[in-house]
Amino acid sequence: MIGFAMDLAYLAGMDEGTIRELERRHLTDEGIRFERGKTGMLQLIEWNDELHLTVDALKRERPQLRKALICNRKGQPYTANGFQSQWQRVMRKAKAPELLPSTFMICAPNLRATTALTKVRRSSRSR
Repeated sequence: MIGFAMDLAYLAGMDEGTIRELERRHLTDEGIRFERGKTGMLQLIEWNDELHLTVDALKRERPQLRKALICNRKGQPYTANGFQSQWQRVMRKAKAPELLPSTFMICAPNLRATTALTKVRRSSRSR
């Protein structure tokens, strides 16, 4: 599940709180419609092929009967501590020691910021 959370953070620029609160009801024909945690603003992330494939795969994960898209084995949304624990576990397994300093650990806010910066750079190149 946390791998999918990483995909959502990267593909949709979602923060950890938004990812943890994301439910099936937020999926629409247009994309993913949700309320930003900090601002309370309604936002729509429009579908693209990669995002659609990610969400479709996520919906096939067990447990099938759940409201939350990203959840624990019991189908319950992750707590903040539970999410961070799982996130860091995956990062420790994925980290390439020869590429990253030993103190470096990607966290959800950093991944979201990286996504935003990458998208800004791409859009400025296409102008």
